[in-house]
Amino acid sequence: MTQNQSEPRLAARQLTREEAIRFAQEEHWKAMTPEQQAIFQIRQDRLCMPFDHFAKSMNLLLGRPVFTPEFADPDRLWSEIQGHTPAPDPTAIIASFERRLGGGGREKEADAVA
Repeated sequence: MTQNQSEPRLAARQLTREEAIRFAQEEHWKAMTPEQQAIFQIRQDRLCMPFDHFAKSMNLLLGRPVFTPEFADPDRLWSEIQGHTPAPDPTAIIASFERRLGGGGREKEADAVA
């Protein structure tokens, strides 16, 4: 999806904490297209814009809903942007959440009713 298939995820120039705060507060990200916002942010280790706006930009860039826990693995998202990794199956993502939360909500609900 991006112009350079071999670019590393992290940009060579990382914003400092102070620069990231100023970038967000002064809303410099608003001058970018949603695609530029998503790529800029995924390549920074510090949040440089409101998270909800970053998430919407990633949804537009990838053409799918990106679940909040997916942002914990920015390298996988970058690989998907680069075209190296396919989009994950939504049911697999949900099953992964359920496993991490202790075994899946639906089975526990059924046990509680029984």
